[in-house]
Amino acid sequence: MEGLFSQSAYILVYQAPSLDELAEVLGDFKIEGRTEAPPDGHWALGGASLIVAHPEGPGRVLIDVVDRTWPDDMGDPVQDPVLFAAWSAGGFGPAVFPGNLERAGKQAWVWRQASGAVRAHRAFVRMRSTFGEAGVPEGHDPKAELLFLTKLGAAILTLQTSLAFFDPSGEAIRPQEFVDQALAYEAAEGVAPLDVWTNVRIGRLTDDWVLMDLVGMSQLGLPDIEACFKAEQYTFEEVDTFLRQVAEYVADAGDVLGAGDAVPGPKDVTWEVLRAEQGLNAPPRATVRLLPEDGIERTRQVMDVRPMAAVIEAAQAEF
Repeated sequence: MEGLFSQSAYILVYQAPSLDELAEVLGDFKIEGRTEAPPDGHWALGGASLIVAHPEGPGRVLIDVVDRTWPDDMGDPVQDPVLFAAWSAGGFGPAVFPGNLERAGKQAWVWRQASGAVRAHRAFVRMRSTFGEAGVPEGHDPKAELLFLTKLGAAILTLQTSLAFFDPSGEAIRPQEFVDQALAYEAAEGVAPLDVWTNVRIGRLTDDWVLMDLVGMSQLGLPDIEACFKAEQYTFEEVDTFLRQVAEYVADAGDVLGAGDAVPGPKDVTWEVLRAEQGLNAPPRATVRLLPEDGIERTRQVMDVRPMAAVIEAAQAEF
């Protein structure tokens, strides 16, 4: 299963729809057929699915329905080894980590009702994109692939039982109207709906220092983005805007921000770029870390860009 799925997205629902109901709302897409559920298959690996033709050549999207709540934990290698193996092998999609639904519900600044959708959902529709054993083709555009999944999701959101679009890699939960507006803007202006695929989160590093990070850029083959700053110096709103502007820039330009670079930010302050092999917040992933060059002394924590193995080794040594 490892590496089989190149993108994934989900629709949270309060009642599981049938494949026939899904096929009806997906009438504008090319449905190539259906697969049967494996006779002794585990739900985590896949069930009866619709096969939707992918716009990029040989690819396809498998759409199935899981009649249970989202599994936010990894399972147990003894009690539930199949779920554990599915998580470990990327069965829920690339860069999807346990605990993402809980974090998405708690950090839902774009849509405050997201936590209600988390509590209300009783099942989910799973959309997983794959190019099969041939692998991702040369010249593949992950942005176009994710956009296609978003359009599929928008159609499924028209079902009365649908609650929200869930991008687990971006820890983002969005309502139907938000997704529709983002897709309309993309069609009119050509701007990718990053706000559907990513989420900005807020946390405290110390009593004085705040961490805001944008998660989900790995879906585009890019590092996530962090901003560390003194709380009294900048508002959350202006740093949120800053992170989203940087995300839009690298989504178009690519992974171009290197250690030591500087980018203009809030309060007309330039922000220094650090490259971290391990971000300061879950899930584990590489990040571009942004620090304001405002003359304030930085803590050791925000300057630490060592790999996680080195951080753990140092902590054990201190203990």
